[in-house]
Amino acid sequence: MYFANLVVRTAVEPGAVEPAVRQALVALNKGQAVMDVRTLEQRKSASAVSGRLQAAVMSTFSTVAVVLAAVGMYGVLAYSIALRRRELGIRAALGASSSRLLRAVLGQGLLVTGLGVSLGVVGAVELAPFLRAALYNVRTRDPWLMTLVTAVLALVALFASAVPARRAAHVDPAIVLRGD
Repeated sequence: MYFANLVVRTAVEPGAVEPAVRQALVALNKGQAVMDVRTLEQRKSASAVSGRLQAAVMSTFSTVAVVLAAVGMYGVLAYSIALRRRELGIRAALGASSSRLLRAVLGQGLLVTGLGVSLGVVGAVELAPFLRAALYNVRTRDPWLMTLVTAVLALVALFASAVPARRAAHVDPAIVLRGD
């Protein structure tokens, strides 16, 4: 038993030619079964399913990783600023304006974020060649994608620093110095 493929090129709609091709095959060999009749486009689409599935899974995991990184970064920055609440209260009691306190906290948060993002970009550039086999038709060192992820993380860091910093900058020094 063997299987053979027959490819028919036509200028008309492939579905219109199928009955005539089946009839011609039966006329040649009555015992020949004709099955799995598909167009070339359908065959190409079916052969690319696993690649598309892999790309979708990797995209989903990448998105989840960015979201987890953003949530983790927000938590760490918010916690580190909350730990400095007493220090900020003392500075406010000594006459620091709320805008100066806000700038100091935002500066520290963005400095730490800048360092982390820089290390992350260097790591991504160095480790990208190892992903080349898993990625089809995707550049491993895509500057637009790296810029987008860096911008998202910088915005998250700004937000993560700004919300607790505003809270800490407008706190009453007497309440903070009393020990909450």
